[in-house]
Amino acid sequence: MNKTVLSRILQRFSPSVLWRGDRLLPRVALTFDDGPDPVNTPRLLDVLAKFSVKASFFLQGSKVEGYPKIAAQIAAEAHTVGNHTYSHARLILKSRRLIYQEIKNAEKAITKATGSVPKFFRPPYGQMDWWGFKTVSEMGYQVVMWSALPRDWKAKNSRKIVKATLSCLSNGAIIVLHDRTPGLPAAIEAIIEVGRQRGFSFVSLEQMGC
Repeated sequence: MNKTVLSRILQRFSPSVLWRGDRLLPRVALTFDDGPDPVNTPRLLDVLAKFSVKASFFLQGSKVEGYPKIAAQIAAEAHTVGNHTYSHARLILKSRRLIYQEIKNAEKAITKATGSVPKFFRPPYGQMDWWGFKTVSEMGYQVVMWSALPRDWKAKNSRKIVKATLSCLSNGAIIVLHDRTPGLPAAIEAIIEVGRQRGFSFVSLEQMGC
């Protein structure tokens, strides 16, 4: 089952999952998965700071353990930090114990590095079954999916990332990108500049009121 079909099924049967912000407000949440990346994440933070933009980073626990200072910097600069499991495991047809351990181990790593417990969770690949949702809910997390997936990891250069992402801009959009994508920092700079010209502001999930 492809991601689009699965996402539509989840959207229909899991109304508590966050898919987008307010459709009446020209605000967009840039979210970055699979970090921290030792090269790209600091560059992304520099671009975001240049434009005084806050974003949201869904971090893998194993990578946080490898690069705790970068995770700490993300939090210190007031970006939203979310949980993206410890090892980027698929959570479909997994035991509740394994799901809990993946999320809890990531939570411990993130909390140790940043000093704060994350409240948002995004499942790897956007895949999670009923037991996964139940487990995450019982752990107190808000599940965040997305309204737009520009597939930045398939883009061959920054220009294509910019084109694909700009086509996704809409009121309340939650856009998924990936820390490690080559050329992403330069693309984000152009996306923010053009997006603002179109009347959009770029905010973190918390600034969006999630």
